[in-house]
Amino acid sequence: MNQSNCKSLIFVSLESVTDSRFRNFIASLVLYQKLKRIVIDEAHEYLFAGDYRPQIHNIPSLREIATVPFVLLSATIPPDCEKKLDLCFGTK
Repeated sequence: MNQSNCKSLIFVSLESVTDSRFRNFIASLVLYQKLKRIVIDEAHEYLFAGDYRPQIHNIPSLREIATVPFVLLSATIPPDCEKKLDLCFGTK
């Protein structure tokens, strides 16, 4: 992978997380040490949207590929759910 292929920021949909091409892309970024962290926006959706977006439950499996820090963002998560989210993602 050369410098022209390096990306500073990548936005993907939840559905992309289960796509093998995306997972291979993440694995190659890790291999070439081009991935610093994974940021999950609207992370509370993991706890509340699984019924109608089942692929959301595959997000934590990215840890098997990417040994980088995960940053979970949410402006609306109830305080009593923060620990559950941290446990699900292994962030604490």
